[in-house]
Amino acid sequence: MKPFEHIHRFTETGEGDLSALLRESDRWIVDLARTLQEVGEETVEGMDSSGQVVAKVSGSGRLLKLDIKPRAVRDMDHVAMAEAAMEAIAAARQASAERLADALKELTGPAGTAASAADPLEPYIRAVLREG
Repeated sequence: MKPFEHIHRFTETGEGDLSALLRESDRWIVDLARTLQEVGEETVEGMDSSGQVVAKVSGSGRLLKLDIKPRAVRDMDHVAMAEAAMEAIAAARQASAERLADALKELTGPAGTAASAADPLEPYIRAVLREG
């Protein structure tokens, strides 16, 4: 079965097997939760442009470690060191965000492309909410 097969059929025709659609959605939610947990448990590093400061963050972007090389302590004043630390942390968090984006792209497959970024079930959900 193709990913999101029932969702696509439902959005294209407005018809389909509702229980299969719900099972497919449930499987996707379980896969999403697993993917988020796996990415959250990973660690990612980033460094400043001089290579003297290295930050390690969790997959959720939480700072785990900041390594400042002795040469940086000797050569940088407090302002430059603070900027280097912020740059390293930002680089690590950017790498973490890119890893999450890649994991989500793997999970969603073709359904995750920019062309289908809107929720395909949104019109139906809005109709149910309006009509009660």
